[in-house]
Amino acid sequence: MCTMGEYMSQKEKDALEKIKKLEELIAKKKALLIREKGKLTEKERKARNKKLIALGSLIEAAGLMEADESFILGLLLSGSHLTPDSNRYAEFKDKGALVLKQQKKEKQ
Repeated sequence: MCTMGEYMSQKEKDALEKIKKLEELIAKKKALLIREKGKLTEKERKARNKKLIALGSLIEAAGLMEADESFILGLLLSGSHLTPDSNRYAEFKDKGALVLKQQKKEKQ
């Protein structure tokens, strides 16, 4: 019994071999793409975690570590409507900057 390969010309065999190599290359590139996407996701996750830790340290700096979570959320929501150009926003920002500056001095 004859196989299909016996009826193919060398040119056809070469073309099939080239297709096989290209398919292998595509598979490798897809795997690389998946790894790179994972790295991006990992970078984003690490950046988010860093931000959450920094925000947690602000809760600590404000002396709210033992406060009720609902109270903290309500407190944050009460200021979330403020825009950077409002006087109240500036007051809160100045007060926060002063505390952060004092804490930085204490650490030195």
